Amino acid sequence: MRSGIFIRIGMPWLSVPASVICLLSFALPGDALPSPALEIQDATAPRKPHYTSAPAFSPDSACVALTIVDPLKITAENNKSENISTQGSAYGSLGSDIWLYPADGGVARNLTAGAGNSWSPVWSPDGSRLAFYSDRDGQPNVWVWEKETNQFRKLADVTTRNRFANVAPVWTLDGRGLFITLSREGDNPDTVDVGLLDVVTGVVKRLASDVFIASPMSLSTDGSALAWIEAVKGLRPHPQVFGFDGSIASVALASGEVRKVFSGVFGFSSRITWSPDSKWIAYIARDLASEVRTSARDPISISGGETERGILSVVSADGGITRTFGSTAEGSTVECGAVPAWDARSRTLYAIRAGEIWSAALDKGRIRRLTSDPTAEVRSFVWEAGNSRLWTSAAGGALYAAVAYPARGRYGFARVNVSTGQMHSLYEEEKTYLISTGTEPVVLPDGRQLLYLAEGSQEGKDYRIIDTRFTQATAFTLLNPALGRYRFGASRLIKYLGSDGEPLQASVLLPPDHSEGHPHPTVVWVYAGIRGSRYVNRFGLSGMPQFNLQMLATRGYAVLYPDVPVHQGTPMQDLMKSVMPAIDRAVELDITDPERLAVMGQSNGGYSTLALIVQTQRFKAAVVNSGFGDLTAFFGTRGGGWIPFLQENAGAMGGAPWEVPLRYMQNSPIYYLDRITTPLILQAGADDAGIINHSDAVWVGLQHLKKDATYLRYEGEGHLLATPAHLSDYWQQVIAFFDLHLRK
Repeated sequence: MRSGIFIRIGMPWLSVPASVICLLSFALPGDALPSPALEIQDATAPRKPHYTSAPAFSPDSACVALTIVDPLKITAENNKSENISTQGSAYGSLGSDIWLYPADGGVARNLTAGAGNSWSPVWSPDGSRLAFYSDRDGQPNVWVWEKETNQFRKLADVTTRNRFANVAPVWTLDGRGLFITLSREGDNPDTVDVGLLDVVTGVVKRLASDVFIASPMSLSTDGSALAWIEAVKGLRPHPQVFGFDGSIASVALASGEVRKVFSGVFGFSSRITWSPDSKWIAYIARDLASEVRTSARDPISISGGETERGILSVVSADGGITRTFGSTAEGSTVECGAVPAWDARSRTLYAIRAGEIWSAALDKGRIRRLTSDPTAEVRSFVWEAGNSRLWTSAAGGALYAAVAYPARGRYGFARVNVSTGQMHSLYEEEKTYLISTGTEPVVLPDGRQLLYLAEGSQEGKDYRIIDTRFTQATAFTLLNPALGRYRFGASRLIKYLGSDGEPLQASVLLPPDHSEGHPHPTVVWVYAGIRGSRYVNRFGLSGMPQFNLQMLATRGYAVLYPDVPVHQGTPMQDLMKSVMPAIDRAVELDITDPERLAVMGQSNGGYSTLALIVQTQRFKAAVVNSGFGDLTAFFGTRGGGWIPFLQENAGAMGGAPWEVPLRYMQNSPIYYLDRITTPLILQAGADDAGIINHSDAVWVGLQHLKKDATYLRYEGEGHLLATPAHLSDYWQQVIAFFDLHLRK
């Protein structure tokens, strides 16, 4: 339930049940509305692959094990912590099961069948067992499924703990042991012990104690050492850059000696990889020097992995030698979230920067740009299953990559010549490839098929599979068959010029019954610093199921998501310069009715929404989700955790409040709340520690000014609504609100 704060100042508020919502959305004249409208549960609580628990491929390529999350299993009680459930399960693993999918497309099986939460599956080297973490008996532990007998077995009487699902168990090369993370007594629930579990005897040997593991554990190619990144002070953000203080730890299995082979600052998505000869560990560490820009007016973007860049580096397995490639000053930093990749001979490293592949020769100590195609942006390498090796051509002269083509709203795969950098497109489709730690494109062990995660504007998240000749991709999973009963509107890109003449694009999601020459009431989804055109093929446009904007499109609304590049010191001005011309262009194209406009956004998008409605009266309604209005107060939030965002990312302040005080004030909507004439909903989660006080402050100002506003403040929720009851209530209120103000 919501908290006691649910107040309407101004016009009488409608509290409308779901059945009446449908009547409001279908019975009003003036718009041809589709049937059926997307139901709240189908939109906001779809089953989905766990976003960091990697697929596990059986060695014979016959079967793929996936961690699938069913949000309907999440309750307010077990969602009290955003990071770890009350049982100690990994972040995001609530509602998870292990599913087995035959690689030939046969019938899938829910292996764990809803018994507790189960995640992070890994096949034994011989394929006879599948190990995974599970709290199926009430406490998290490591279990195996015996393929031959179809039996489950808890391996030891211990309690495991892993904050992140990508910190999966790791098999020894002989299949006799599993490296696992163990719960320990103490005040810090995030630190663990690393242990080696004998799967036959159940005996556990503790190898390292009291460590905060911040990356997947990685076994050297020869099986002699295990390494990981650990957070020295937890994931407390570094005061200068978007990252944390950490070190690379390595344990030699023969001696049991644990070494800190490197210490520095890492990006939050950093990972390590061993060289094939097991002599080196590759990593990307943040550089404390600020990223060089050619001009203060260069746009700041948080799309495409550009927020976390660092220096490509290697350290010898014993920590005695460190080599770095490039520097911030030279403009040769690479993206921390792109895993550093080795060639088969351990001589060359590859990394990604701003959609380009860079290569570094280990013996020469130099890094160079390998690819440079203005129409294509490399998003990920294609990997071999079960290790950290690139999938390459038989002779090793080419690697393969997942590529985005932003100008035409497509993704695909390309072959890259490692000598010349020439990139050859192999396959393209109107999809978005969803790439994060654990969901990179992977070739099955037999080398015949490639698995990847994708979605389209009319299709939810599913794994897809394509033959390695790249002739035809097909759906591999069908996680939400109920979506098949809906008719969804298409999306498209529109081009326009910002007020400064900058070429921009916007994604448009149309109602399914759209016809040319019949404009629609339109909701603008906005987020300063993001290029909305990159989301044209995301299901529901926003990229978040909680805000699946097909909820609006299937009820007759068009949705506009414009590019919003921001520049140092002027994010509020930049919002007007990007968003208003996008609206004008949509009006010119007969997509948008200029008299029926609304705006909404989440997080920095909530700030963006507030920033727009204090500058214009053009919108008839607004919804601010998890937003904030005072950048100076935001600077001091959570021990300074938002400082890098404010100074070097989309906050765009370029300095501290005492250095540029006027800039902070000019870009803080809270100082201009008296200018608001737009009716609005303010939504926030009471447990959103970094935001809730800022949302409360905006509400207090609106209440004092007696503005036409409603506050939906949900107890037990964090930055994004998670429980079905709250999501249902939220969307009922929002749809009724838009219908009231945009369908007059």
